[in-house]
Amino acid sequence: MRSTSPHAFGTSLDYDDRDLEILINLAYTSNETEEYREALKFSNMALELDPHHPASLSNRAYAYLHVKQIDLALKDIKKSLANDKSNPMSHRYAGEIYKAKNDDAKACKHFKMAQKLGYELLYGDDLVGLMGGCE
Repeated sequence: MRSTSPHAFGTSLDYDDRDLEILINLAYTSNETEEYREALKFSNMALELDPHHPASLSNRAYAYLHVKQIDLALKDIKKSLANDKSNPMSHRYAGEIYKAKNDDAKACKHFKMAQKLGYELLYGDDLVGLMGGCE
């Protein structure tokens, strides 16, 4: 089914709401453009198609973090990592979520794992700023 959604730049987006990969990418892009409510919408749509998809859970966790629903963010990121322990983005998000919960030890553990899994090479982001206080 085709759907239309308003986009940050004032245009409408036409997309197939039954295409899991498109929904995952729309959720990720919405997070990157700080449209967290849109990210939640697209993540929820993706999770209706595949309730265990690690990227969808990770995208939703990150959006929950930014709308201050930290407990829901933690629940989703734990599920995401249970389904795919090797996703560096999920470890980066887990680090941010644990940091928001003031659990620096777990935050550092996940930031270090994201680095080990090649997060900085894959995404071009530097984790050093997030890792303040990690040994």
